[in-house]
Amino acid sequence: MSADDVKLFLSIGLDKKKAELAAKNEKVCAKLKAVIEAAGVTGGCDGPVALLLFTVATRLKTMTGVKNLKECLAYVLNGKIKTPPQVTELLTQLTKGPEIFDPKSFETACGVGVVLTEADVRKTVSKVFERNDSLLAKDRYRAMGKVFGQVRGALKFANGKVVKDVFDELLLKKLGPKT
Repeated sequence: MSADDVKLFLSIGLDKKKAELAAKNEKVCAKLKAVIEAAGVTGGCDGPVALLLFTVATRLKTMTGVKNLKECLAYVLNGKIKTPPQVTELLTQLTKGPEIFDPKSFETACGVGVVLTEADVRKTVSKVFERNDSLLAKDRYRAMGKVFGQVRGALKFANGKVVKDVFDELLLKKLGPKT
């Protein structure tokens, strides 16, 4: 563990514990330094951005074959990518995306600019419930996992807590209390 590495990780806004853990692990340390370098934040950045950069570095299996890192990380730095599902899609784009960066397809794939209100979530959950009406009537709460999976698939970039809360509320309203 290098004191310089810990100092660099602290400078971008990671807490001391995360910085020390990252510096101790050779692979994570190397990937995090590469991500920091590509993002151009050696002088520091906001805490939430630092956590997203840390997530990118720790979830990448290897830096080999990574495409368009600098371009993709620019979306994290400017706040256009800020949720876990968006970061997951960013990782897919880094490893399986096109060789030449296409901003439009990248933004579409990562849900950049997608804003889903609670009303949008309610509408989608209701539609999924309608499609699964017979399943819910037959299996009741045993069908919850399957139906919720369809809801999450339809609302990939929505706030997970809002989706879960609306789902639970509408499911209770539709099926009544568990028996």
